[in-house]
Amino acid sequence: MRPAIVTVLAAMSCTVLAQDAAELPSGQEVLERYIHTLGGREALGRVTSRVAVGTVESPTFGSFGRYGEFVGLPGRLLRAYQVANYGVVQQCFDGRVGWMETPEYGVEELTGERLAEVRRDAEFEDPLKLEGLYSRLTVAERTRLEESAVFRVVATCRDGAVETLFFAVESGLLVCRESPETARDGASRLVRTYYEDYRDAGGIQAARVVRYVSDDLIRIVRRNVTINAPIAETRFRKP
Repeated sequence: MRPAIVTVLAAMSCTVLAQDAAELPSGQEVLERYIHTLGGREALGRVTSRVAVGTVESPTFGSFGRYGEFVGLPGRLLRAYQVANYGVVQQCFDGRVGWMETPEYGVEELTGERLAEVRRDAEFEDPLKLEGLYSRLTVAERTRLEESAVFRVVATCRDGAVETLFFAVESGLLVCRESPETARDGASRLVRTYYEDYRDAGGIQAARVVRYVSDDLIRIVRRNVTINAPIAETRFRKP
C-alpha cells in the first residue's frame, strides 16, 4: 500500500475514534440519568429504608428457598437466604461491623477485603451515595450485554477496588454490576449482579429480579420491594 494511502487511512481511523469518544457521555452524565430514571433526587432522598422479600433459587445446585433483604439508610444492609435442605445464610453490615452466618461456620465477623466488600454493598444500595462510593467513573465504551446496548463504566472505589457498571443506553437504568468477591479462604473472584424487571415501588424504580452469576454459582432472586417499611434495629445486630 502506498504511503499516501496509509496516511489517509490512519487519519480517517483517528477521526472515527475521536468521533466515537466524543459521542460517549461522561460518567457523571450516566449517573445523573440513572438517578433521574429511578425517580429523581427528591424521591430518592425521601427513602429511609427498603425491604425486599421473595424467593431464591440456584440452578447450579437445584436448590430453592426464601429471601429477605433489609436496607436501612445510611449504610446498613442485611441479606438473608433460607435454603431448603441446607439452612440459613446471612450477610450484614450494620454501619460499622460486618458479619456472616452460614451452616458450616456459624456466625463470624468479617475483616479485611470481606469487610470492605460488604461495606461497599451497603453503600451501593443508596444511588445518591454512588458519587461518594466511587472516586472515578469512566465510560469506557458503548457495547452490548446480553443483546442489549449498554454503556460500560469503569468505577474506581475510594479504597482502590475497581468495579464495572453497565447502564442500558435506552432506559438509563443499571442492568449489571461486576464486582470482586472474596471467599473465606482469601480467594477472590468476579461476580456479576444483573438487575432486571424494574417496576415502580413507592415512587421509585426497583429491580424485581436480581441474578448473581460467578464461575461456579448462579443465584436468582425474585422479590417484592417495599419502600420506607419499618425495620427493627435488632435486625442488623450480630447474633
